[in-house]
Amino acid sequence: MLLKNCKALLPEGLMDCSILLSDGKITDISVTPSRMDAVGEQVFDVAGKLVLPGAIDPHVHVREPGATQKEDWRTASMAAAHGGVTTMLDMPNNSPPTATVSALREKLKLAHDKSIINYGAHIALMPGAEIAQGAQVACSGKLYLASTTGNLLVDKDAIQKQLMTEARRAGLLVCVHAEDESMNTPAQEPMAHAAGRPAASELSGVRRAVAMAKSCKAQLHCCHLTTAGSVSLVAAAGEMGAVTCEATPHHLHLDLSDLERLGPYGKMNPPLRSKQEREGLLGSLGKVTCIATDHAPHMHDEKQSDGAPSGVPGLDHYFPAVLALMHRDVISLDDVWRLTSAGAALRWGFFDKGVLAVGADADIAVLEPKQETDLGELYTKCGWTPMVGKQLHGRVAVTIAGGTVAYDGEPDTRCRGRQVLREGAGEEND
Repeated sequence: MLLKNCKALLPEGLMDCSILLSDGKITDISVTPSRMDAVGEQVFDVAGKLVLPGAIDPHVHVREPGATQKEDWRTASMAAAHGGVTTMLDMPNNSPPTATVSALREKLKLAHDKSIINYGAHIALMPGAEIAQGAQVACSGKLYLASTTGNLLVDKDAIQKQLMTEARRAGLLVCVHAEDESMNTPAQEPMAHAAGRPAASELSGVRRAVAMAKSCKAQLHCCHLTTAGSVSLVAAAGEMGAVTCEATPHHLHLDLSDLERLGPYGKMNPPLRSKQEREGLLGSLGKVTCIATDHAPHMHDEKQSDGAPSGVPGLDHYFPAVLALMHRDVISLDDVWRLTSAGAALRWGFFDKGVLAVGADADIAVLEPKQETDLGELYTKCGWTPMVGKQLHGRVAVTIAGGTVAYDGEPDTRCRGRQVLREGAGEEND
């Protein structure tokens, strides 16, 4: 496959070039316009478009097994390809939780059979979890310090430290939902729900998680942070690379004023914050490792019920949500690269991903950054987006995962992704 007339972000900078793909890899990059014009059985002329590494989303709730009425591996991967995501990692709060080797293998078999992009899975860090064995196939572990969808809360300090230590010994990165459960007040109504999970709870949860990780010598990644204060704590602790964090598109684009409009469709954990806190988070993106969707779909009837569950979808508009920040001069093009792929590739040890270079995996997003986004074009099974009413910029023209076209105007469900494993999977670290 040949991509010609590229405007591609290479390690050397933004360059005009042609990119040759073969056997799932980037095999040649030429800045000589005509050298590869006749090479390749499949040729894409991408003149006028921007070519970046495909996005890596380390925080997705595919919902299969256990809740396929909301989403499954096929529909989630279609939405991901539509958004320019070429690799996604699934969270373990399924029913039953993904806490054993057999549960991991069952999930990964479903992904193998259905996903049109690359995939991996986290293992739940909870009492009884098969952490050492699961490290052979899991990309990282997930520890829940606060209640959210699923019954995975671990609220005892001694057990939290034990699980972190086991994960460290197994060589697993610990991803943490960092809120202080003792500071949260359960509520169903969206505004009350947001008030009941204050920013102070997140700050306390991050502080505790960082202290525990330091004590256990564990590698820590704080999920879906919402405030500048939380990010600063991570940055201060992560100078040696042991602690990193992510932010979500919804926390970057939406705040409490949007929650008034969205109602239950804007309810998630952690909740939306004030405009001032959102602007602080935007100003902290230089300290954030990656943008992850926390794609957590629920159907309309669920969101419209009295006890509306927390969670919003986000895969369909991944790149448009990030490109919109570039258009507003919040971040640079280099930041887009770091936040969408390079940062996550480095953190999870996917060293053949997140870069356009000879020998790298052929995971590529071809973008039209100036096009206005059609927010009504959705492939997620739930069929809605919290971004309704917002103006995003950018359209994904083509998504290539592992050298195969997963999206070209529409998802190609014949495409099959590949399982990803972190470098050194299964190696003990003690």
